[in-house]
Amino acid sequence: MSHAGTMESRVAAVLRRYQPNESTLKLYREAVRDMDDPQMAAAVQKPAAFVALLAREGEPTDAVEFLARWLPPRQRIWWGCLALWYLYRPEPPSAVDTVLAALVRWVEEPTDANRRSARAAGDALGSGHPAGALALAAFWSGGSMSAPHLPEVLPPADLSPQALVSTFRLAVNSQPADRSQALYQYFVKLGLDVAAEPMHWDQTSMRSR
Repeated sequence: MSHAGTMESRVAAVLRRYQPNESTLKLYREAVRDMDDPQMAAAVQKPAAFVALLAREGEPTDAVEFLARWLPPRQRIWWGCLALWYLYRPEPPSAVDTVLAALVRWVEEPTDANRRSARAAGDALGSGHPAGALALAAFWSGGSMSAPHLPEVLPPADLSPQALVSTFRLAVNSQPADRSQALYQYFVKLGLDVAAEPMHWDQTSMRSR
């Protein structure tokens, strides 16, 4: 996926982390071919520009897939927290509120104890619920998947991003179908905001959005 005569671009490096679908690869190849166009050249070299291209000319679901692999773990989970807060605000169900509080604690202070607490809170809802899936994304973002007293078992690199993508899919599917496109577009914008802005990782910042 490298452009001839140059080092591998940051976008290509992200694409190598997972198996993007054909529509994503097609847009990337078109951008490489049309690098005389400054907008296309930016999309080859800059992940944020490629996300914008995916959202504009492809499918926002493809942009979510890419963002989930591009963002570092804490930003990734913070993005998910902001998305679920948007969905459930201003008064999330009690169980969802508990999971979000546990996840924000992990984002603020990513200790193993906080990671496991977030997983335990999410287990109450299960992996078929958006907040439960997001808790798994945090749990699988690093550290051992086994119990503390057992030998370390590290998660596969793409497990956390996959769980995050499931979070967004479950969130969108929980809403009326005519909201799907607008929700995905908003979640992409939110992800780009997280990538671009200094992080303010706390409950007050989340609830102020």
